[in-house]
Amino acid sequence: MNKALLIMGQVLSRLGRHEEALERYPEEVAAFRYLAEASPEAGLPALAAALNGLGGALSDLGHREQATDRVREAIGALSLLPPADLEAHLPLLEMLLSPLGSLLYGN
Repeated sequence: MNKALLIMGQVLSRLGRHEEALERYPEEVAAFRYLAEASPEAGLPALAAALNGLGGALSDLGHREQATDRVREAIGALSLLPPADLEAHLPLLEMLLSPLGSLLYGN
């Protein structure tokens, strides 16, 4: 997988090009879903991060409900990790919970 392709949505979001980012994230999410099926330990955290990015892009464009769904899906992906692996990814889980709270409570 070309790593540059896989982070393009994130780069576009940071540049304020949210509509273009939104077009890229599904490609990233699909690639990481495939990776998660082949190697859950490596793929699930990457999938969670990509879903979180997609949620951020959706939120930036005012699609709060869809954004909330993607962030919840990201948390769900992490929950599939074995407890020992999940512990190593607690910072990522924390990163996911913060925007979820903002999305749910309108902050």
